[in-house]
Amino acid sequence: MLQMTDEDFDAAVADALDQVPDEFHSAFDNLVIFVEDEAPDGEDILGVFDGLSLIEAAEGPSFEPNRITIFKNNILDICEDDDEVRHEVFVTVMHELGHYFGMDEERLHELGWE
Repeated sequence: MLQMTDEDFDAAVADALDQVPDEFHSAFDNLVIFVEDEAPDGEDILGVFDGLSLIEAAEGPSFEPNRITIFKNNILDICEDDDEVRHEVFVTVMHELGHYFGMDEERLHELGWE
């Protein structure tokens, strides 16, 4: 497995978030992003969104923060170098943000965020 410090991986996540257009950042009020080493139960996933999409939240208030979790070791397992890690982190962050904004898998696939 490729090795990367927690600080460098966190920086890749921060860089991915910096690439999100500014007009979308105001929608992040009830969103937290975490990095964990492993997915639960050894799942073969790179990230997960847990919460109500903005579309669902429009139907009623959500008092729990929405959560995106990026799984560091799962990403490192499929990458060969730091550039590939940064690319995969960006795609994973965008994919999970897409779920937060209410996009389904088909739309995310169309956008190349799969």
